[in-house]
Amino acid sequence: MANLESCWLGSLQPELCCTSPEGRALCFPPHQDFTFSGCCAEYLQSLEAESATGIPGIECSREGPTCRWLFRQMQTLDVSNIVAVREFCWAGLSRAGLYPEMLHTEAFNRRLAHLSCFAGMASLLSMCAVAESATSCATGIKTTSTHAEDPALSFFMVAFRSLAMVSHCIDASDWPMTVAEFSVNFQLFVEHGCGFQWLQPPRGLPFIQGVSGETLHDGAPPHRGIQNHAEVHMRINWAMGAWDNRMYWEEKMLNKQEQLLNMKHKDPQDFCNLLAEMPRTDRARQVRVLILGTGPVAAQREFRCKDGVISTVSCDAFSRLYRQLAKETGFQPPHGFPEYCDVEELWQIFPKDYFHVVYVSNALDHTVHPLRSLKWLLWVLHPIGKLQLRHFRNVHPERWTALSDGQHQWGFDVDYGSGGEGSFLIWNHLHRWNVTEELEKDGARTLTHFQKPFVEVEVRKTSNFKGGLHT
Repeated sequence: MANLESCWLGSLQPELCCTSPEGRALCFPPHQDFTFSGCCAEYLQSLEAESATGIPGIECSREGPTCRWLFRQMQTLDVSNIVAVREFCWAGLSRAGLYPEMLHTEAFNRRLAHLSCFAGMASLLSMCAVAESATSCATGIKTTSTHAEDPALSFFMVAFRSLAMVSHCIDASDWPMTVAEFSVNFQLFVEHGCGFQWLQPPRGLPFIQGVSGETLHDGAPPHRGIQNHAEVHMRINWAMGAWDNRMYWEEKMLNKQEQLLNMKHKDPQDFCNLLAEMPRTDRARQVRVLILGTGPVAAQREFRCKDGVISTVSCDAFSRLYRQLAKETGFQPPHGFPEYCDVEELWQIFPKDYFHVVYVSNALDHTVHPLRSLKWLLWVLHPIGKLQLRHFRNVHPERWTALSDGQHQWGFDVDYGSGGEGSFLIWNHLHRWNVTEELEKDGARTLTHFQKPFVEVEVRKTSNFKGGLHT
């Protein structure tokens, strides 16, 4: 096994970055204000069956007595038996020469690198998080917001880092855990705190047989089960960002309820104006509006305009979390909670060409693959409909030195160019899309302008619209 210490040492919580021969950087959590360059060539080698030098990269192997012991225990561990989980945690830490007091220290990082059993450590540390969560329940300790104060969260964060090292192979290995199972359970932990229980759903979890490509530009995989390498890590980071999301909305529900209750997603008159613009043959029907990424407060579900009736559907990927927080805080939104939806799964929820208006405000920049998300929004948009986007311009771009900014991994911008017409841009340190040009290839027309502090975008299908859902 190649030496990994250059990747893991140098800071209490080092950034992990790998630079490909083409100069592209792949950076993994946790977030820091700096990155290393040129480290972890072993990781890039691990994406191939055998590197050019014949040196194996990071694998999901079971080499070494500690790794073999962890594998055997995980094969038979009943994750619903908290006593067994707790015993496994402490025995595993002892065998690995690790102690909770070492979390987030250089000594802990050094020991992980020496063991080179990242699949086993991701499994062990996640089970330690389960055990610590149950302990918090038993002692009446409330889940807190910092790693130092919350051992369960600390174990999860370090487990994420171990998982990031083997996300290319753990699903296809014999280790009884997948990337999706881990991410889903972390979100359950975020929602339920000390009441969290690890779930192993029998179906519905995507499977990563392998990875291909270094950026989201690399196109369709050669066959099913092969996932885009960068996208896998961005999804891991998105899951990590669920904790910050909980802290943000919990504080709002506890201390700023009036502000939430008065939150407006869009002036109803704007929708009425859109209705007035529609052909009369379509006005006779109820006009359907999708509002994506609403936060915990759904929009008014129906209102009347002089030209007809507007019916709205509000949806958000964290709808389940909002309901849990409302149960804890007593918050009640005036029009109820949004429905659950994943923007990339809209086709499973709504018919094609269904909504006359799709409206997204400060939400698309939270997605893993915003260009693909845009194309699914167009999938559910009526042929004469309008997609409207309204996002802050380039939120925190100075921090985008790594793919570890949780759920803020993209900047939205407008480039007026030499012709004076605005082009819609989506970018981060790895990618830069001219969305105006990309959607034009699919037969969609885009109008973009900057109305301080927002980048405002309007997208309409043309008669030549053909869609393009394989980006």
